[in-house]
Amino acid sequence: MAQAKLAYDPASADVAGAEAQHDQSEAQLQFWINCIGSPVLVAEKSARTVSFCNKIATTFFITGSPCLVGQSIDELIGVSASLLLTQIWSIPENGAISEPFLIKAVVDDKERFLLTNVSSVRVEGRDMRLYSFRDAPPSDTLGMVKWQLNLMELLNWLPLGFEVATLRDEVQFVNSGFKQMFGYDLDQLEDVEDWWRLAYPDPDYRAMARQKWGDEIAAARRENREMTPFDLDVMTASGESRRIQFRHRAIGHFHLNLYLDVTAERLYAQRMQRLAEIDPLTGLLNRRSFFEQTAEVLSSDPVDGAGHVVLMLDIDHFKQLNDLQGHAAGDLALEAFARCCHGAVRGRDVVARLGGEEFCVFLRAVTLDKAIDIAERIRAATEELEIEVGGNPVKITVSIGLAECWPGERAVDQALRRADRLLYEAKMNGRNRVACASSSSGEA
Repeated sequence: MAQAKLAYDPASADVAGAEAQHDQSEAQLQFWINCIGSPVLVAEKSARTVSFCNKIATTFFITGSPCLVGQSIDELIGVSASLLLTQIWSIPENGAISEPFLIKAVVDDKERFLLTNVSSVRVEGRDMRLYSFRDAPPSDTLGMVKWQLNLMELLNWLPLGFEVATLRDEVQFVNSGFKQMFGYDLDQLEDVEDWWRLAYPDPDYRAMARQKWGDEIAAARRENREMTPFDLDVMTASGESRRIQFRHRAIGHFHLNLYLDVTAERLYAQRMQRLAEIDPLTGLLNRRSFFEQTAEVLSSDPVDGAGHVVLMLDIDHFKQLNDLQGHAAGDLALEAFARCCHGAVRGRDVVARLGGEEFCVFLRAVTLDKAIDIAERIRAATEELEIEVGGNPVKITVSIGLAECWPGERAVDQALRRADRLLYEAKMNGRNRVACASSSSGEA
């Protein structure tokens, strides 16, 4: 195996690998880091515990310490500084170095500003991270150093995910909010493809998300503006799906991405929308939603509205049930009847409570014979219902009027009126029955 040749620049304390892709032995690594004139710590890729260090590090971090191997990096530079190392995602290939970045460390119980470089190294088949440290510039530049550190603290304080990436989507930095939101760390997202694979496990949804992302970014860059925000469902490291709003702006040679978790807001909006559309007692559509949905079907029907049937349903003697047994019994009857209706129709049909004991069903693309069969199933199932009120069984029945939608009708109103007249006919003829008429009967 060719020996990896490392070059050291005393002015910058940078480590570079002439043959960086070669695996090194522990002896080789230890030899070369001892040639470096600044403190060096080497840790396992997914850990923050020192595996190797050079001689300078033993006096730089803890005065008089014989060895740092096995010690936690958290203890050597402070927890905050150690966590910041995990937020620097711009890790170059083996042997190459990152751009220096600033950290505010606590070394041997004293606060110090350090410049840190990161390198990937491979030691006997293990992927490692090599950190070299040096003191920040002299005091006359500490104002700028503190300003940058304050900016980093601000980004970590923000209650949202923040990411800096190159124009090729190579991630350079993520804040604490990003890690808390998604749960992924550097080891899991070393490549942009890892993000797409883990965050969007379904291939079809992933393809849609990538297309959406690419199209929106391209449009924003053409017009030199912020990307129009949009939402996507993202799988987190814990396996939980979250609704995330994406915001993006290209500035200079970088992509700045903001991620807002809007899961709770979207669920709340859905609940509010559902409350506006649903009858709270029965769970069926309310009157307004019924008319909106049926109008949409009728206006878009390619066969000009033919083939749809409307049922008007009314629970027999419901006022008497309320008066004799109380409103609680009436509510139980309405809920039970709603279940009968829902169980008898097909998935594409529309069921609603218009108010009181009045219900309606819109049977979409159905023959008259099939519609009559569905109406009879509802009637028979209602007749078999037995509601217990105060320990006593209570029976109910329903009367149903059935009318077809006529060609050319773009709203359900006319068909409902025809069905309502037939409902009245069913009641006049003894209740607990279905009355119907086809479009050929000439009823207006």
